[in-house]
Amino acid sequence: MEEEQPESTPADLWGRVFVAQEVTGTAEAETLMSGVEFTVSFAEGSLGAYAFCNQMGADVDVVDGTLVTGPVVKTYMACEGVVMDREQWVGDLLESQPSYVLDGETLTLTSGDITVVMSETDSSEQK
Repeated sequence: MEEEQPESTPADLWGRVFVAQEVTGTAEAETLMSGVEFTVSFAEGSLGAYAFCNQMGADVDVVDGTLVTGPVVKTYMACEGVVMDREQWVGDLLESQPSYVLDGETLTLTSGDITVVMSETDSSEQK
C-alpha cells in the first residue's frame, strides 16, 4: 500500500529557492526556454525571480495549490532580444496564477499546457 504524502502548505515554500530544470508543453515555450535555468525564490507573502538580466518580484498568496500573484514588477536593465523574450515569458508564467506541486526538493509549476519542473538550490547561489 502506497503511503500518502502530506499536502504542502504555503509555509513549505517560504525561504526556499528553486531553479528551472525543464519546460514542456508548447513548441514555442520549449524552444524559447530550452536549457535555460531561471530561479524563483519565496519569502512569506512574496516571490522573486531572476531570469537572465533583470530581477522580478511579486506579492504571492498560496491558495488551494495555486500561486496567486499580484503584478510582477521588474528592474529595467537593457537586455538583448531573446533575453527580454525569456524574461517576459517568466513574468507571464508567474502572473498566470500557476498551480504548483511541491514534492520534497522538486517544485512543479503548471499553467495551461506549460509545465516547469524546478529543483531546490542553495539560496546563497541565487543571483
